[in-house]
Amino acid sequence: MTLPPFWDLQNFGERFRAWRGQESPPDDVRRAVGEWIASRYDDPYAGARHELDAPLTNIWSCILPDTERDGCAVYCSFRIDEEDRTVTCDQLSTLSLPI
Repeated sequence: MTLPPFWDLQNFGERFRAWRGQESPPDDVRRAVGEWIASRYDDPYAGARHELDAPLTNIWSCILPDTERDGCAVYCSFRIDEEDRTVTCDQLSTLSLPI
C-alpha cells in the first residue's frame, strides 16, 4: 500500500507543460525540473527562499538545481498553504543569471 503524499501540488503540471512547450529544454534539464517538482511532495521548503518583499503572503522561490545552462537557469515561484497542505506553482521559467 502506498501512502498519499503529504502535500498536494497544484498547477505544477500545467506550468511544466507550458514551460516545456515554450522553452524546448534539453532532456537533462527537463528531467531535473520533473525531479525537483516531485520532491515538493516531501518538502516544499527544501532549497527555497521566502520572498520577503511580500511579507503577508507565503510566496517562495527557487533556482532549480542542475538546470543552469549557458548563463540561464530554471526559476520557480510558488505559494505554500500549510493549513490546506497545498503547494501552488505561480511561475516556472528559464531566466538569465543572476536571478
